[in-house]
Amino acid sequence: MNLRACLLALAIIPLAQQSKADEAIALVGVGTTTCSEYATMYKSDPTTADTVFWTWVQGFLSGWNTAAMKKGEAPRDLGKAPEQQVQSFHSYCDRHPLSVVAQAALDLYMSLPELHR
Repeated sequence: MNLRACLLALAIIPLAQQSKADEAIALVGVGTTTCSEYATMYKSDPTTADTVFWTWVQGFLSGWNTAAMKKGEAPRDLGKAPEQQVQSFHSYCDRHPLSVVAQAALDLYMSLPELHR
């Protein structure tokens, strides 16, 4: 799959998952993609898939840290071993193909060490 096809697929996935107008939606974007769908995109174009998904994951992790700090909790260390973080994300998706990317990101978040203030 080329870059244009991958981006088109990423744009269509959230549309396919839209709910009725009266339903609340708590999660949108590529985080709603299943791990198996991510794996298919990754096999076709690893660089684009990782760029698109990892950007979303980093925003998700940063959002969790922001919420934790607002509640007075310790944030997680997002800066150490980025290669290990990507590997952990991939490993989770390999083990849980029906899970969504957001769950893989949350699993990664919970595995990161807390920053001590």
